[in-house]
Amino acid sequence: MKDSEKDCGCQSGGCCGPRVSRRDFLGYTIGAAGWSIFGFPGFAGASPDHRLTESELANWKTALFGRGVPIKYRPKVNPLAAVPLGGIGCGNVYVGADGTLSDWLIFNNVHPVQVPDTFLAIHARQGGRSVSKLLQTVAPKGAREGAPEAPLVEDIEMTGEYPFAFLDYIAPDLPVRVRLEAFSPFVPLDSESSAFPAVVFVLHVRNESQSPASVSVALAARNTAGFGVECERRNRAVRRGRLTAVEMGLTPGSPARISPRINLLTTARDFTLLAAEMPPGLSLQTPRDADVSADEIAGVLKQKGCLLYTSDAADDLLCVDPGGRRIIKKKTTSKYNNAPNILHPNR
Repeated sequence: MKDSEKDCGCQSGGCCGPRVSRRDFLGYTIGAAGWSIFGFPGFAGASPDHRLTESELANWKTALFGRGVPIKYRPKVNPLAAVPLGGIGCGNVYVGADGTLSDWLIFNNVHPVQVPDTFLAIHARQGGRSVSKLLQTVAPKGAREGAPEAPLVEDIEMTGEYPFAFLDYIAPDLPVRVRLEAFSPFVPLDSESSAFPAVVFVLHVRNESQSPASVSVALAARNTAGFGVECERRNRAVRRGRLTAVEMGLTPGSPARISPRINLLTTARDFTLLAAEMPPGLSLQTPRDADVSADEIAGVLKQKGCLLYTSDAADDLLCVDPGGRRIIKKKTTSKYNNAPNILHPNR
């Protein structure tokens, strides 16, 4: 019999065997996946023709909706495990299984950066013994050369359940047990309440002995206001009722100026700029201004101007101005090549 004459339609050297309907195939696949994932007894060595009994299928469905066992990550086994925290659209910082805060993406940056001198710490006193620890298993980034080694915890068990990260610190010489609960506000179906640029750190300290213990906790954080810019930064303590906070900021510098003066002309009647986008030395003229017409602006643009693309889809990060608009430079060999790339001065 030729391959083309086989009832099953096989085109290979052998026959595929009994025909299997799509419904049966899906049943076999889903059942096999469920058994292999959840490891129910009796599946090992079962033939492909094995069909789940009603009780087996009921047990599988129950396991699908049952509460699973959280996975615990440890820095020595899973050194790259981390949970990203931060509001929707606000950037994020990663809380790692080693207890560090890393890969900061809150500075309008594309590539993650590391902020040194940022860590959690604890000091506990019980009886005549005092113990201080950094709540991480690796030395802090930015440690000065020659500085004494920081006392670290022995190990950490991290459970990541977005938007929560739970870190249980293992330090036998600490007289108390310490657990970190870190999270960002996240409210399903409420994007506004889920877009706070904040990460909350809650430290749970438990004394399981019969002797009283005195405990202090601290979060050290570098002031990153104006990150990447040389400027004078300042910290200010803020106390409101039971709340105590540190406000980090910078001393405002002199406002930006444009020199020589630039007139921005556009034929778009409704085009506007925010006050923050209008530094001294920059002015805007549109056809709605009384002293300029659309034809006049169009004539100037045709002779000396460049193209200003005003879409808010500013996807070219190298050509985005502070207003979020992308500037497309017009290539020309005219004598105005060296003119300011927005338009011309002293118009």
